Amino acid sequence: MLYNSGIKVWVLTGDKIETAICICKNANIKKKKHNIYIFRHENIKSTSNLIREFNSILHNIESYVLFFDNIIIQNCIKYIPNAFVDFAANARAVVCCRCSPIEKKEIAILIKTIKKKKILCIGDGGNDVAMIQSADIGIGVLGKEGKQVVHDSDIIVSKFKNIKKLILYYGNNTFLQTSSLCSFLIHRGFILTYLQFIYSYIFFSIPVSIFQGWLQIGYTTYYTTAPFLSLLLDIKIKKNLIYLYPEIYKNKKHKRKLDLKSFFIIVWISIFQGTVVMLGALKLFNDNYNNLINISFSSLIVLEIMNIHLEVESWHPLMISANICSFIVYIFSMFILRNYFDIMIDDQEEKCKNKN
Repeated sequence: MLYNSGIKVWVLTGDKIETAICICKNANIKKKKHNIYIFRHENIKSTSNLIREFNSILHNIESYVLFFDNIIIQNCIKYIPNAFVDFAANARAVVCCRCSPIEKKEIAILIKTIKKKKILCIGDGGNDVAMIQSADIGIGVLGKEGKQVVHDSDIIVSKFKNIKKLILYYGNNTFLQTSSLCSFLIHRGFILTYLQFIYSYIFFSIPVSIFQGWLQIGYTTYYTTAPFLSLLLDIKIKKNLIYLYPEIYKNKKHKRKLDLKSFFIIVWISIFQGTVVMLGALKLFNDNYNNLINISFSSLIVLEIMNIHLEVESWHPLMISANICSFIVYIFSMFILRNYFDIMIDDQEEKCKNKN
């Protein structure tokens, strides 16, 4: 499942090759359709012979699970680290046997520096601490070999089987949820800046904020914070779906949410929506300054909540409550903060003037 999701598996163990083969079969790292290739120092006397062994299976390496003994690992780390990592990274899985804690750490650092990839290391004993500390993300499994690895890990799991759920389900959804949250935070800040730019340009570059006092504070806190944070409850990918199709994990479409292209898309959307809000308010209420500010601000709040609704894929009761509560707070604030929301007062004054 991890292989189908695009995750390369390296097993760094202190066991013998025979024991490691049994473990890989039980863990489904090695299946019936896959071949085993063992690199023993008794059969390979020099580095040139080792490279020839690499080239002999290079054409079909994706179907192999590679096993290396301790002496071969030491020679690879010392003499041909780049060739070793580039070759082994193409295999279905790599198993390094009889590894010491220092060798585990060195292999982890080699993979990270040569392949320029993020690595996740998992361990359950004190001999895995150095490896976990050198990784980008370290997961400690509670076991009988002591709790030292738990204290040095970024994430702790009680059982090894929980790692599948942690990586595929929680990892995938957390990434997508955080991406959505960051996108909306960028949009929320940029559209406010753009509205201020249009406002200053139209009114001869006056140094006055378009939304003053509680309006500006409320926009960034009371009116929009709860809906934004509720995006963290949006489950993008169901658990049974990611287990059935682990290829979703390596889908590049999901991983493009925080790149430069996505940033410019957010900026363009903010410019378009900000232009519509401000020019629409100017067109409808050009003769009344207070109505201009109030309508543009109300449109902005509704727009932000609508954008969130379009992003949500699975609704949670707390998400619905957050949106409703934010809207209720906004309605009540129109009556409490009359100095900022004085549309009704202005209408009454105009009626009195017309009667007189």
